[in-house]
Amino acid sequence: VCCAFLSGSPSLDDALTATHGSRRLIIPLFMAEGFFVSRVRALVEAWRSARASRANTRIEGPIGSHPVVLEALAQRILDIAGGQRAAHATSNTLVVLLVVGHGTTRHPSSGGTAQAAALLLEGRVGLQTRLAFLDQEPAVEDVVVSLPACAHLIVIPFLWGGAE
Repeated sequence: VCCAFLSGSPSLDDALTATHGSRRLIIPLFMAEGFFVSRVRALVEAWRSARASRANTRIEGPIGSHPVVLEALAQRILDIAGGQRAAHATSNTLVVLLVVGHGTTRHPSSGGTAQAAALLLEGRVGLQTRLAFLDQEPAVEDVVVSLPACAHLIVIPFLWGGAE
């Protein structure tokens, strides 16, 4: 097991070269398909093409699309929503789930993984669910202002890593 970075050290090329054995499994630590995952795929293909022996190198989907990650999110939402439902059982307060993805205009399928996750989570947790993005439409601000004033919002950041 080793780590590699698109910007930093060790690079993906260095990590792939340093690994031993006949099989390599690459799991992109990104939440969604998009610009950076496509870069990982291109770099791995370039590495494989440069080698005479095409090592058995497989690339999985981004970690955010893995069923275990989505189930963990669903369970956390259910834990939160259970408390919200109990707190608002005697009122007409609407509990809404807002899934926030990064999104980008640099890759056409960037929002697809977040959209699929939002649909899956909506079916799993039974809450009205909305989807918004940081860098593509619909913007978080636009979705939030479109909600009824009485809505209680549970926000799930479909993001990986820290933010400023």
